[in-house]
Amino acid sequence: MIKDTEYLAFIKEIGRLFNDYYKCRDEKMKQILLDDIRLIGQVLH
Repeated sequence: MIKDTEYLAFIKEIGRLFNDYYKCRDEKMKQILLDDIRLIGQVLH
């Protein structure tokens, strides 16, 4: 089980990745960012 501080760090990172995703114009990079978002989402689930 992850600690509260780790949980908050993951939430912050997801926010950063979403910002990068929406600003990105490169489809390959967008897919990489989306994969990272999904991976962190699985960790938090």
